[in-house]
Amino acid sequence: NCLIIGCGAIDSSYGDISANNIVASDVDLHILNDYHSKNPNISAVVADAKSLPFKSESIAQIQATHVIEHLDSVTTKLSMTEIHRVAKNGANIDLATPHNNYEKVLTSLIVRYHSKDMHQQTVDLEALSNLAENVQLKVVYKNTQRWDHAIKVIATAIAHRFKPRSVGFKPQVGFVVEHKMIGTTVTKNVLNSILNLMKPLSPILNKIIPYENLVIAQKQ
Repeated sequence: NCLIIGCGAIDSSYGDISANNIVASDVDLHILNDYHSKNPNISAVVADAKSLPFKSESIAQIQATHVIEHLDSVTTKLSMTEIHRVAKNGANIDLATPHNNYEKVLTSLIVRYHSKDMHQQTVDLEALSNLAENVQLKVVYKNTQRWDHAIKVIATAIAHRFKPRSVGFKPQVGFVVEHKMIGTTVTKNVLNSILNLMKPLSPILNKIIPYENLVIAQKQ
């Protein structure tokens, strides 16, 4: 089984989820209902990360992607303790946070970028790794990644500044809606073609302009 913590309104999970029984959780019932309507095969549970309604050692895989930055430091520690409690021995725990450089670029492009109001802290790769190790989880992988996604969102932000109605942003919160990039299919295809040509440079680009920090830890 797999638990997605802080699923949000859209599916933010990624990577290899091999579990048949997937449970998505969030503190906001309206957001959770929206998520479930888009992912009807996934169970949805209202849950606070610092007090998860699951038995100890009952979850085989846990994902908390782009969740920790929304929590204060005290809530983060409580949430990591809960993650350790509900994880089975051998469970994989995927933790991801936005990369600070990416957020700086996006904030400079969008005056009302949502992180200004919603993000409680900045958690870089080392800090994310330390959070896992502090609750006796073993870090098995850590890296910055998804440079291509960062470019797509930044391209959307640039287009939004020139043609606010032609791209997938909600101006009131500066949030990407369903990751729409730019207003026309032609432009999307051109951008995707350019990104495909750049893929051989992924190891370098993931260091220069990563979208997020990723830590995979195990309970042993």
